[in-house]
Amino acid sequence: NARRGLQTARELDDALASQRLSVDIGITVGEAFCGLVGVPGRRCEYGVMGPSVNLAARLMCMCADKGVRLLCCDQMHAELQGTRELHFTAFEPVAVKGYSQPVGIHHPRPDERLLDAKRLLEHVHIYALLAPREQARFLEAMSEQTFAEGTQVTWGAGCRGQG
Repeated sequence: NARRGLQTARELDDALASQRLSVDIGITVGEAFCGLVGVPGRRCEYGVMGPSVNLAARLMCMCADKGVRLLCCDQMHAELQGTRELHFTAFEPVAVKGYSQPVGIHHPRPDERLLDAKRLLEHVHIYALLAPREQARFLEAMSEQTFAEGTQVTWGAGCRGQG
């Protein structure tokens, strides 16, 4: 599932970032074969193989050149295209070893407006749970934080605050 693959990649990136580590990630869609490779009793390793694995590795290696930490292929892009919370930066198709045609590459990024709306809804939910006296303190604290960031907030009909 393309959506779960992207979600897993983002969670991995966030978890590593919280430890001050970074990783480049290539995401593809397709079949892969996994299992033990080698001679039992001598040398045996767990491996994952297939065209989609090779393409993901090549996308991963292109991340630094594109200035991003996450790239996906055309097929992944097509499967995620209807996802409202995502936007894509398309890069020029590139020649990839093992492919006769250039491969389209895309950088999925979250829709910042939707993220802001989700954050706002979290604050509205918190506000609704507060007692009236606490609501006033909450609004005051939020306006101080918002004005410090230099953004604009509308508290109600006709009341506008500028930062």
